[in-house]
Amino acid sequence: MNLDEIKKYDSVSERMYYILLVAIVSYDCLVSTPIVGNLVNILGNVMDDYMPSNAVLLIFELIVNIRLIIIIPALYTILVCMQNNREKILSFLAIVVGWLSSYHLRAWNDHCILTMTLLVIASYGKDFRKITKYCILSISTVVMLAVILCLAGMLPDYVLERNGRIRHSFGMLGPTSIAGHMCAVMLAMIFFRNGSLKWYDHLFIIVFFASNLLWIDGRAVLLTGLTAYAGNLIYLVIKRKRIIVPETIHTVVGRLLGYSYIVMFFMFFLLAATFNDKAWEIYKKTSFTESVGGRIAIAGRFLNELEPSLLGNYMQKYDYADQSFEQIGDYLFIDSSFARVYFIYGIAGLTCCLVLITAIQMRLLKKGQLFRMFIIAASGLVFLMQRGILEPSYNILPLALFADLGDDGFYETFYEPEGTDVRHSG
Repeated sequence: MNLDEIKKYDSVSERMYYILLVAIVSYDCLVSTPIVGNLVNILGNVMDDYMPSNAVLLIFELIVNIRLIIIIPALYTILVCMQNNREKILSFLAIVVGWLSSYHLRAWNDHCILTMTLLVIASYGKDFRKITKYCILSISTVVMLAVILCLAGMLPDYVLERNGRIRHSFGMLGPTSIAGHMCAVMLAMIFFRNGSLKWYDHLFIIVFFASNLLWIDGRAVLLTGLTAYAGNLIYLVIKRKRIIVPETIHTVVGRLLGYSYIVMFFMFFLLAATFNDKAWEIYKKTSFTESVGGRIAIAGRFLNELEPSLLGNYMQKYDYADQSFEQIGDYLFIDSSFARVYFIYGIAGLTCCLVLITAIQMRLLKKGQLFRMFIIAASGLVFLMQRGILEPSYNILPLALFADLGDDGFYETFYEPEGTDVRHSG
């Protein structure tokens, strides 16, 4: 069978990708609610009457791991769709690293890096508009289901208290869960629209800000949302007034944005390594910086207690907004994605994450899309404080690496290097 004959399966591979994308994102979002745990308990009790408990656990494990079928469209993409040998080799290496990570943490069925890697590779050449639409619909459906079931009294509202304020989770496992999913939707919309938001996008963002301020109190996502939204407004002013940005400024800003995640990661761990009582007194001056300092303090403790690991360490996860700050090596929730990636997935996981984000930024830089680079850089603010940097229901932006972002005329309105006919730029 030659390549032309194999290519007749392109549409089959694409349909499989979108089906699995919806399944993976929906499941990733569902495990942020008590729904999955409740179903497992109910079905487990029913099935336990007919088969041994080990068989019941095996069935549930197979159901959970079925999402790894995404490897089929990912391998098809590498073997058939990718023309660049360098892309093929790097993609294969990424899959190997992801598999080693999941094998290392196999007792806990942790396929985080492998799943995201396969999703990114399989998105090669796909329309990012469709990816965004399916992800937003999947996340929004699960969040709305949780909220409705919670308001109907069918799911609990796990609450936390902070500085006298009650933070609601509305059917999710914690306030940061619902805030993180909503933030993912907002960032995806702003990134996809590339500065040209529709009226209903603005409406969603207003609801997002209002609900955070009134009931959820997700300060990290609020800061990220305000930063992204303000950047969107500034971009609109530049675009509509057709302000030309000099090539030098474009280049400098582009490089800074391109390496923003690398800078943030190393700054975070530098602060963690040098954390002390004097630094803590500075962090405690405001409520927000105190929260940031708490994340840095926990990372500092782990740096002192745990040896560097290539493939990471397993840490027991606590659900239902249950947090313990006493159990080193057994402590989780680690709120900061920066700390989670390094401690749970090790040096290999941290490298994968930094390479992935930086590769996206470099691709956008080549296309001259500084605004989208800004949105990805701004997303680092929420991941400084929260989990989810490699979980698609919290962050769909990595899927933009190989996807088709389209030609939106960015060059014509923002950047015009001297002597270049930007209307025909690639």
